[in-house]
Amino acid sequence: MDVIQPLIPLRHPNRDFFVLDIAAASPRGDMAGMEFPFFALGTQPDAREREYRRGDVILRVIPSVRGMATVFDRDILLYCISQLMARKNAGLPIGKVVQFNAYDMLVSTNRQTDGDGYKRLEQALTRLRGTTFQTTIKTGGQANARVFGMIESADILRKEPVSGRMVAVEVVLSDFLFRAIESNQVLPIHRDYFRLRSPVDRRLYELARKHCGSQPQWSITLDLLKDKVAFSSNVRKLRAHVRQLAASQHLPDYTVEIADDVVTLRARAEESPAPPLAEAPPPPAAKTAEMPRRILISAAAMERVGDLAPGWDKYYLEAAYRDYFADKDPAKNEDARFLAWVPSFVKGRKP
Repeated sequence: MDVIQPLIPLRHPNRDFFVLDIAAASPRGDMAGMEFPFFALGTQPDAREREYRRGDVILRVIPSVRGMATVFDRDILLYCISQLMARKNAGLPIGKVVQFNAYDMLVSTNRQTDGDGYKRLEQALTRLRGTTFQTTIKTGGQANARVFGMIESADILRKEPVSGRMVAVEVVLSDFLFRAIESNQVLPIHRDYFRLRSPVDRRLYELARKHCGSQPQWSITLDLLKDKVAFSSNVRKLRAHVRQLAASQHLPDYTVEIADDVVTLRARAEESPAPPLAEAPPPPAAKTAEMPRRILISAAAMERVGDLAPGWDKYYLEAAYRDYFADKDPAKNEDARFLAWVPSFVKGRKP
């Protein structure tokens, strides 16, 4: 019987991982989302309401008929947070509205880029929009006085209406999440977070990242960990999972120990990297050669599209440009070629 590896293989080994519109951006997550169980662990629809209480913190999670938003759905939020923090750190204005290319998001979070990958992305957006939260947790020194969703809305642009491939997405983040970004209540995360196969491992990494920043280690009882992770099965199964994790030590940045039902997470010493894990074999040379090259258009260039092509959707034009130049030589200045191509493409066409 095949052994399931705890890390998902790198699905896009020949692409720059987590490249955003702003150079040198790194994946980041909000601290409240790391600390508290906002998201479901399962991959199957979960329509059960959930309540978490600890001290003066109350968190109620109310799913929609499509089920509760999951830990894997959170990848979209992490991508949005990373984009906004990259702009913020570059001294650029930010707002609750985040626009991104669907393909880039899938590549950056190590997801499949086939039809199933786009379908799952749309389903994740639906769950994120439909799941309702009510909590006393504060972001930016302010608590929400009403129920809210992690995103207020999501607009999807397709090549053709209804059945066409998803090209771009525009997400409006909640005030709760945007306040965390404005007040810098976010932390960088390891890129291998997106390779963690188990949702429990993802939650353990988030807890370690939140608590091991100002201290070398953090310990928690198994019973309390069960609540913080939102583990719905019994403690015995969680104990077995943590023991397997402690044996393999595949968590990025941190080591895991368990003794007498106390779990200890420690920041990994730089000289003691995680043991190597079996990777998927590299794709054959012929297939690699067939992969379209990565084309990057800056946010500044995208902002100029409206003047060059009034009435046209800039993300549709970006996608058309990518398709047209996918198998052609790279330009010395991709932005300049894109902006020169736009007027010639729209000439004689209607938006």
